[in-house]
Amino acid sequence: MERIRGGWVNVPEHLKCKTDLKEMGLKPTGEAKAEVWNSHIWVKLYDINETAPRKPATEKQLAAIEKARAAQLAARTCSRCGEIIPKKESLFQGMCNYCRESLFIKETSENALELFRSWVHDKSKYLILDTETTGLDYDSEIVDIAVIDLDENILLESLVKPVCPIPEVATIIHGITNKMVENAPSWPEIWPQIKQILSAGKIILIYNDSFDIGMIRSNCERHNLPFTAFESICVMQTYAEYVGNYSRYRRDFTWISLADAAYEEDIRLIGIGSHRAKSDCIACSRLIHRIVAERGVEVESVKNTS
Repeated sequence: MERIRGGWVNVPEHLKCKTDLKEMGLKPTGEAKAEVWNSHIWVKLYDINETAPRKPATEKQLAAIEKARAAQLAARTCSRCGEIIPKKESLFQGMCNYCRESLFIKETSENALELFRSWVHDKSKYLILDTETTGLDYDSEIVDIAVIDLDENILLESLVKPVCPIPEVATIIHGITNKMVENAPSWPEIWPQIKQILSAGKIILIYNDSFDIGMIRSNCERHNLPFTAFESICVMQTYAEYVGNYSRYRRDFTWISLADAAYEEDIRLIGIGSHRAKSDCIACSRLIHRIVAERGVEVESVKNTS
């Protein structure tokens, strides 16, 4: 069988593919005479002189064709938004990727709100911790640490004298100078008190817990002190889930700074002080209470009517 290269421009007028013949109301009666490459497959070509008229479809055949087309269309239609997608394989449980992600974001937000509510409802089980450090890398040192409960009672607040001087760039952020920590306890001196609080069976709420836990672990390693893991929950992750701050590109929730979260939720910190460990603990506590105060009653009323 002849193979015609160079595309459709090189196909003689008397040779047609089945699609062309169908549009002309014809069907081939003989074998294919040639093939043409259409950029991804070889298409068979038939001599127009070896064709016969196609019989018109009966009403029953037309109805069957229409039913099949409708079924194919339904198989590619998202049950949630009605969007028709190119391939039915892209649907999962009848939904397109966008709707599945939207539903996931919605459900995750509702679960996050329930988590916020549980913290306030059982607040005796939780404490809030925050630290300020000399930097952001693992070798940085803690220069300020605070622990409060959800009623803003202070269980611990202390500056910590680091081994290395505080860089000026860090001081600009939290306002802690080398002079301020001159007479502060060192990490080995204050660690027993911190350890006692962390091992008291409470769940520790931390805004960006991976950072603060990493700093505590690093400081213990620096001074050859045994570090004991404690149960914690990341408030930053929970807040990102609550507001639906989801990156469809990364397929994950992206973090929001405590300052931005406080601003978005209209948390006022007048009289509390600058960006210090205690003030950030209080900001975190007020963020939790604000969310529950604004949405908790709404969620409860929805439950009662469902």
